[in-house]
Amino acid sequence: MIRSETSDHANAITPAAALESLKRTLNFEDWPLREQELVAGFSPSVSRLPRLEQYELDHETLLPIISTWVGRNYFYRQYESRSAFALTVIVGHQTAKDVAEGLLLQIVYSQMWSEPRVEFNAKIGDVAVYKHPDPNASIAFMRNNIGINLENYSSNGKEFSLEGLALNIDNSLKETVTVQSLSEDPDAPRILRFEPRARTIHPGERTDLDIEVRDEHPPLHFLFNAKMGSYNQDPTRKDHWYFRSGPKSGQAEVALTVVNEINLMAQGRCSIRIE
Repeated sequence: MIRSETSDHANAITPAAALESLKRTLNFEDWPLREQELVAGFSPSVSRLPRLEQYELDHETLLPIISTWVGRNYFYRQYESRSAFALTVIVGHQTAKDVAEGLLLQIVYSQMWSEPRVEFNAKIGDVAVYKHPDPNASIAFMRNNIGINLENYSSNGKEFSLEGLALNIDNSLKETVTVQSLSEDPDAPRILRFEPRARTIHPGERTDLDIEVRDEHPPLHFLFNAKMGSYNQDPTRKDHWYFRSGPKSGQAEVALTVVNEINLMAQGRCSIRIE
């Protein structure tokens, strides 16, 4: 099934409004998503895709953490041919629908948002979205719980096939064994301990955070969020973190998210009494 039309959200004020408009344009409620067929993580750096071997990874950036998926941007370039592209990977930890909405949000911020075209169960993915009328400019697709967004920034686009790369990634995902749940998957990181050294502190004081994580796919990224205080990295020990309380008494909380190289995560939370 192919659907193509100019998106009506060019004048949308907020990303949320643009997202809802894009969902209507692309017939989102009819997307044939695969639930409970989960791929246990994906990273282009680990997958050794043949079409990526000739490109250099310039940099990568984690997207803001969402409770149900991990997203990461990878930017590749090849200086000799002046080819460059951005690859966004979204790995869902619960449902494919969550990932699909996250993928559409990436499209809202991309060069594809103005004239997208959608295909169901065609050449690439369970669902694929192209920039109309030039599919070599942008491609996004879903395969199970994995969302992929590709954007071509090449100065010489004739020598670079975005569709060929998308097919390479999709074929790799199709060959991967799926599971029904990632909660106990051995490839996911596991937080064995996350607790404050002191359970009760005074306003303005600090306490070390004891963290122990088991993981088979380093390096790990540690992401924190603190309530009624701040989290800090010890300047003398790069693998050591602590919490410093604010000026008010109450129950402080620190949330920790750990993300490994294949974009699987674990989350933990601890409480500290300030009095």
